[in-house]
Amino acid sequence: MRVVFLSAARQVWGAEVSLLTLSRGLADAGVTQAIVCPEGELATSATAAGIEGVHPVTPRSEAVDQGRMRESLRLWQRCLQVVRPGDTLVIFSYYLLALLPAVRPVLRRRGVHVALDLHDDFTSPKARAVLRAGSTAVDTVIACSRFTAAQLPHHPRISSLHRPVGLSTPPEVRADGSLDTTSSLDASAELDPVARARVERSARAHAATRQRARATDAAGRQPTTARSPASPPRGPAAPAPISARVPGDRERPLRVGVIGRITPEKRHELIIDALSQVRCPAQLVVRGGGDGFSGDLASRVLAHGAQVLGDRFVDEGRVEQESALADLDVLVVGNPREPMGRTVLEAQDRGVVVVVPDSGGSQELVRHRETGLVYAHDDAADLARTIEIVAADPRLAAQMAVAARRAVPRPGPYAREYLSRLVVGARSR
Repeated sequence: MRVVFLSAARQVWGAEVSLLTLSRGLADAGVTQAIVCPEGELATSATAAGIEGVHPVTPRSEAVDQGRMRESLRLWQRCLQVVRPGDTLVIFSYYLLALLPAVRPVLRRRGVHVALDLHDDFTSPKARAVLRAGSTAVDTVIACSRFTAAQLPHHPRISSLHRPVGLSTPPEVRADGSLDTTSSLDASAELDPVARARVERSARAHAATRQRARATDAAGRQPTTARSPASPPRGPAAPAPISARVPGDRERPLRVGVIGRITPEKRHELIIDALSQVRCPAQLVVRGGGDGFSGDLASRVLAHGAQVLGDRFVDEGRVEQESALADLDVLVVGNPREPMGRTVLEAQDRGVVVVVPDSGGSQELVRHRETGLVYAHDDAADLARTIEIVAADPRLAAQMAVAARRAVPRPGPYAREYLSRLVVGARSR
């Protein structure tokens, strides 16, 4: 069996990282692969990731927002040259579905099984129409969340599967807070040093707070903790500021991050407004940039952040994937209709506390106050109160960091499950 990925992406964002992660897992399972995509970052990354057949398509224009139909036609032309009889074709960009009904007869004659990796939320009537029409020519749909899968409720072969991150299996945390990698990881696997330091620090902080609690209980006193910001003091007096106490760190501003493309649905301005209401010392770190389709939104968001937060606003632009979560204490998702949120899993894997809205696919990844925190979507005040919990309750933050990392889906099992759904779909055509 050979899997051929078809993507219209030039850059590598969350979906493309998932594609490359899946590819590595399939390679470990002995699956031969190829990819058809535009020239650019994804094609280069696919080559570096070890995909045997990388078939980049030279765009007619250097503009990111060149005509999608024209670009789709060129990608499909190249794809038809690449696919062989018996291949499984996985479409990774939804708008390529517009031309699928036209080329489906050719693929069917070759015995090609067609799958759609569904990882977008469709709000425009045009996009929904493309999805509905194109999906009729798709044999199998694998969505990144139940929320995303609900957009095709009547497709006969649709399922959801959360993306994986990190190593094949999570390490165990010893009683002293260090990580035991001998029993749960392959001998050749190396844990990311940033993840190791953060999870060990959180685990040590958790152990220390438990020891203090036992000591005070033994002395016949109740352990003291900071008041939850969700329960402000009674009376007209203004609430006192909360000191930022990051688990395992000396006192310093809480570093709250928002990562990814600056697009309308990501709600950067909502997060900025929420940070302006946070009562503890905190910085907002923005890592990402415009996508080329949203006009001057990125510049307006950055100007708004600088105006509202001043030196508490840190714009770092696009950064390397390895640095996206570096030195963050909290990751916030603003999109109330996030298809899944790969950065949520990446943050959990690194011991960063995640804060997600109570809607969309990202909430499927979080159990409130167990593996992260949930706030009322589009409510800046509630988001501010939720962020403050991390500073006010370091013991809870440490517990959530350790529990979340254990719950993260891993690449090995994910790739095997993904492959099994492709195989079952191919057999049932």
